[in-house]
Amino acid sequence: MFSQFHKYVGEYQNNPDYSQGWNDGREECRSEGISSMRQQELAIERERAMDEHKRTEKLDYQDMVRGAMPDLSREEINNLN
Repeated sequence: MFSQFHKYVGEYQNNPDYSQGWNDGREECRSEGISSMRQQELAIERERAMDEHKRTEKLDYQDMVRGAMPDLSREEINNLN
């Protein structure tokens, strides 16, 4: 991302407005990048949590069926879903 930006070193060293603008812009881009990464991580965690919730619900359902109908085989219980 930063490869597309060019800092003019002489201007950066000699012009306080340029250097302040450069630093502000770099920090803004950095913050946006970090925010984007965090949002992606949160989305992945939400997806994992939903998958785990679904898996737990299925196990709970299978346990309930086993309790109610202990003579059913595992295959028969899976076919009920």
